[in-house]
Amino acid sequence: MDNNKDYYGQMMAQGAVNATGAVILQSEMTIGGQRHVFVDLPGAVKEAFRRPPIGGVLKNQFPGPAKIYAGDLIEHSLGFADDSGGTIKVLKSYEVAKATTAATDTAIYITRDGYHHIPFVGDNLMVGPKDFKTKGKGVLVTAVENDVQDGKDVWKVTLAETLGSLTAGTVLVEAEKAGATVSAMVTNPNCFAPCDVDMPFHALAGSDKFYAPRYLNDFCLLGTDVVMWKSRMSPIPPAVEAMNKSRYAEWWYAEN
Repeated sequence: MDNNKDYYGQMMAQGAVNATGAVILQSEMTIGGQRHVFVDLPGAVKEAFRRPPIGGVLKNQFPGPAKIYAGDLIEHSLGFADDSGGTIKVLKSYEVAKATTAATDTAIYITRDGYHHIPFVGDNLMVGPKDFKTKGKGVLVTAVENDVQDGKDVWKVTLAETLGSLTAGTVLVEAEKAGATVSAMVTNPNCFAPCDVDMPFHALAGSDKFYAPRYLNDFCLLGTDVVMWKSRMSPIPPAVEAMNKSRYAEWWYAEN
C-alpha cells in the first residue's frame, strides 16, 4: 500500500447516489510478515504481559497508514493526577541506511523493509539521545519518497534543515517538535506493544480534526519479565540501549 495515497479511504468517505447501476472497485495490497520478538523463557510468560488498569488515547498518531510493531516501547500516562485522562505515545525510531555526504545535507535515507517505522511529511526527527533527559535538534520532514540505494529499499526523507553528518546505522527518533533544543517525543517508556498493531486510519489533509480517527489502546507494562531479541526490535536508540539490563548481548530487558 502506498502510504502517500489513501484513495479508497477518500472514496468511501464521500456520499454518492447511483440508482441505475453499480460500481466495481478493484485493488491489491500485501500484508507484511511477522517477527517473534519475545524470548520464550519457561516460566516467564505468566507475568510478562500484564496491562495497566486503563489504556489511553494515542497522542502521536501516524499521518498515514502505518504500524506499531511487537516490542515497540510506549509511554503511558494514567492521567489521574491532572484529570487529563489516559494517554499513550509510541517511541518511533528509524535507522539511517546511508551516510550523509556532508553536514549540510537535508536529504537522508532511512531503512525501508516492512519492519521499520514509516516516516511521514510533518514528522519531526532528531538523532536518538544518549538518555531520555538529553535534548537535541528536532527537524521537520518536508518530503518522503520511495527510493533504492546500493540495491536496498529506502525512504528518501527531505528535511527542512540539516541534522548534521549521519553515519549508516545512526538511529533517529521522533522529536516532540521542531527546534534547536527539544526533547524526544517519548521520555518515559513504561509499556510495550505485545503484538503488531495495524493503524490504517488517519486524518485526510485539510480535513477538520473532528473527523480524525482516535486510537485507544491498552498496552502491556514494561518489566524484567519482558525479554526481547534486540535484532528483532525496532531500531534501538542510545537511550533505550542504556536501559538494557541483560547480560546477554542478544537480549534486551529493562528494570521496573
